[in-house]
Amino acid sequence: MKQGNYLQGNYLRCVAEIGSFEHNLTTDLLNHLVFLQKVFMKEVNEVIQKVSGGEQPIPLWNEHDISTDADKPKILLYSLSLMFKGIQMTATTPSMRAVRFETGLIELELSNRIQCKAQPGGSSSYLKLFGKCQVDLNLALGQIVKHQVYEEAGSDFHQVAYFRTRIGLRNALQEEISGSSDKEAVLITLNRPIVFAQPVAFDRAVLFWLNYKAAYDNWNEQRLALNKDIHMATKEVVDKLPGIQQTSAQAFSTLFLQLTVNDLGICLPITNNSLVGGE
Repeated sequence: MKQGNYLQGNYLRCVAEIGSFEHNLTTDLLNHLVFLQKVFMKEVNEVIQKVSGGEQPIPLWNEHDISTDADKPKILLYSLSLMFKGIQMTATTPSMRAVRFETGLIELELSNRIQCKAQPGGSSSYLKLFGKCQVDLNLALGQIVKHQVYEEAGSDFHQVAYFRTRIGLRNALQEEISGSSDKEAVLITLNRPIVFAQPVAFDRAVLFWLNYKAAYDNWNEQRLALNKDIHMATKEVVDKLPGIQQTSAQAFSTLFLQLTVNDLGICLPITNNSLVGGE
């Protein structure tokens, strides 16, 4: 992060690196989710009922005993960096039609060391949480083709349509926003978004949707049958929990979203001669 003025002094610096994540989602998985939901909700409700079945929790301190010292506590300054090597999720049908969502390196940065200028009549300056994220993503429709001779060679994914772009996301600094200090702005940038679709892609998209719609309708029908039991069990647990006292004062602010698109590309070929399986 090079934007804004940083507050000088000691701060906590954390860097985390996470490997890639790959998962294949089939239509049969929706049926397993029904069983998982039933078992999971039953176990969780039993545990919560046992934990919350006793007396009301006793607070460790009294809110009235909190010191009202006028001195402001020292703020912990931090700068966090997260690097995720990528995500790849593939939804497949029995006929091996697939939709694949994949990303490149995901970079996320968070820091509260940005020092902003206050508005007239306020304090000299204040700290603001600054976040920045950048990721390359690709959403593709295609066909999974297995190797006919060498099965250990894996399978290839032949794309017939895709959308790819690089997304940048960050919140604006105070000097970039005109007006009062209660305004917040999120800047979204799409760099070179490209849409490509062969004529056969539309037919395959409809067939893919029909396969997943049938599986989803079956899953949703079974899930709705569990709603009554889950609702009653959850209601018993919620009634035993202590009430949460709402704060009287609430802070309101205005959030603006700004979208910038750089170099948009759309390609709709009229023949299927273009091969994009290797892209």
